[in-house]
Amino acid sequence: MRTNDDLDCQCGALTGRRCDWHGDASETVLVDYVPTYQRGTAEAAGTHVGLTERVRVCADCADWITHIPTKDGDVSDALNPWAYLVDVAS
Repeated sequence: MRTNDDLDCQCGALTGRRCDWHGDASETVLVDYVPTYQRGTAEAAGTHVGLTERVRVCADCADWITHIPTKDGDVSDALNPWAYLVDVAS
């Protein structure tokens, strides 16, 4: 049963389509990412400071966001240079 304290995964901010996950904040993580439209600016400046957006996502989506997906869309071992884990929710 869903409660008022349940959160929805915010992965849709990056993917354009939100997953079906919802649950307690303690089951989520924070991810900072550089949106596509800011990546040229980040490269020119040599930094992403001030150009990131932050989302709270479920652990599965955090893995997918912070790693470069394979051709099949699975999670790879290669880290995504435009997204990183900020903090585990407490």
